[in-house]
Amino acid sequence: MNASQDISRVSFIVMREMRTPLMAILIVYTTAILVMVFIPGPELNGEAQYLSIFHAFYFMTYTATTTGFGEIPFTFSDGQRLWAIVCLYVSVVTWFYALGSIVRLLQNPFFLRAVEEWRFAKNVNRIVGPFYIVCGFGDTGSVLVRGMNDAGLRVIVIDQSEERIQALKLRNYK
Repeated sequence: MNASQDISRVSFIVMREMRTPLMAILIVYTTAILVMVFIPGPELNGEAQYLSIFHAFYFMTYTATTTGFGEIPFTFSDGQRLWAIVCLYVSVVTWFYALGSIVRLLQNPFFLRAVEEWRFAKNVNRIVGPFYIVCGFGDTGSVLVRGMNDAGLRVIVIDQSEERIQALKLRNYK
């Protein structure tokens, strides 16, 4: 049992499920920032002002959170305001999509199983000293585990039945 393989499986499932939402957020932000940079702002001394990439990034960062600090570094043109409105709605919808994907991931039985196996492997790797592995927690296995636990021996139980594992967790073993 290799904890690094288990964490790799967990990471793989996370990236598989979150790839599309993360790409959607990246595309929305990149498009919003680039378009905001190219939309001409109000004229100053007969010359149209444009946002720098930094200011467009800053504006989109706080706009997507719906905080709204105002129009900086200058008052926006109507075109910039219209684009800001579009970006606000699209980014909020994209964030809701990403949050929904996170909720779906946290309910995914394969993800939950991979996390559980990773935790189990991590806990087994932390055991210092000798331990015994008992395969099955039926009638004989439960008596054996109780006796070994009472004798102060470290025991790991493996069973295919989820009900038996849950019953094992309810017992007061050390």
